[in-house]
Amino acid sequence: MRHRGILLALGAGLLVGSASAGRGGAVGHDGGTGLLDGFKVGQPVTLKDLGVAYEVGVMGDRFPTGHEVVEVGSDYLVVRDVTGAVETQIPVTSIKAVVRVMIEP
Repeated sequence: MRHRGILLALGAGLLVGSASAGRGGAVGHDGGTGLLDGFKVGQPVTLKDLGVAYEVGVMGDRFPTGHEVVEVGSDYLVVRDVTGAVETQIPVTSIKAVVRVMIEP
């Protein structure tokens, strides 16, 4: 039952992330309302390869994940895996969704 709630929250986050990514302003934004504005260097993230695009997950700083943010550009995101062996630069046009899971303190 608990897993069902988590899956519903992830699904809702995916829908919200997809809707906000499609509104424009993600590439070349200058008003601070783009898709990548919530990311900061050192932030742990999950990275899911969907084939033609990526899904980036944010679960808060308290949870270890497989990747961390190395650089945030105006139209790209650079993440590094936990081993430090692989660094991936992802153009904002290749990000299908940003899923943010809100965890209560």
